[in-house]
Amino acid sequence: MLEHGKSSPSIGETRALLQRVFAVPRFADDGFLSWLYEANPAGEAVRIDHGDTGHLAMVPGDYRYNGKPVKIGLALHTAVDARARGQGLFGKMALALIERARAEGYSHIIGVANGNATHGWLSRAGFRLVGALPVKMGVYLGLRKAGVREISAADIAPSRTTPRDNSQDWSRTLGWRLSMPGGHYRIFDSGDAIFILHVERKAGVKIAVILKVLADAPLSRRRMRQALSAIGLHLGTPFFLHAGYNNRFAFSGFDLPRALLPSPLNLIVKALGPQGDMPAFRLDCFEFLDFDAY
Repeated sequence: MLEHGKSSPSIGETRALLQRVFAVPRFADDGFLSWLYEANPAGEAVRIDHGDTGHLAMVPGDYRYNGKPVKIGLALHTAVDARARGQGLFGKMALALIERARAEGYSHIIGVANGNATHGWLSRAGFRLVGALPVKMGVYLGLRKAGVREISAADIAPSRTTPRDNSQDWSRTLGWRLSMPGGHYRIFDSGDAIFILHVERKAGVKIAVILKVLADAPLSRRRMRQALSAIGLHLGTPFFLHAGYNNRFAFSGFDLPRALLPSPLNLIVKALGPQGDMPAFRLDCFEFLDFDAY
């Protein structure tokens, strides 16, 4: 939805609005938005703008759902400038996004919303709360690095990225996703699974954040422990963090108290079209790599 007589804002103008609203490093220059909005092999982002005061975007993703390839959009970057708040602008942009997504053949729109945004999506745009993504911390101690090898994104065969379940199909987008400006990734192959991780420090403690596990077949708890213990030795930490769910493995750990999280990771969904009206929408795999956290 654009103000009458005004053209769509440039990437630079959109970035400036997002920096005013969120003030985070990824919006310090145009590189991140250019990558996210324009370079995705699955298609360019759908952008809903209201001059220089409102912005909402949706990034397309390739998924397999109920045995069929579908296009599911990830809604993000909901931004309303301070001078335009209280005018119902978010609701108008959200409804415009739904109209665009339906017209362009999307089956669903999903999002990962914080506590404040969740209510708006549900009450003003008819989204449904699937639930808060579980966040777990695990400790995996090991003695042997053997059994895993570090690889690059280019080493991952497309056949190992095609899902067999209700989840994202990374066969044409994984290389792009791992080229995110500012992103730092470590990738390991255990022979039966690909592990994509990001290493960060919290209060001086090194933590390996599991972003995605692409398993060729379901992994037993014993096999998962063997692989993560070896990876931990390569990375120099026994501490692993995982958010979301993946029906190919069970992550052994303890639930992080919600009070320790900066915001809840609420998975929300809007069904579009006849097949989307089923109430039991589910994804068998949805992890950090499936949205824009890292």
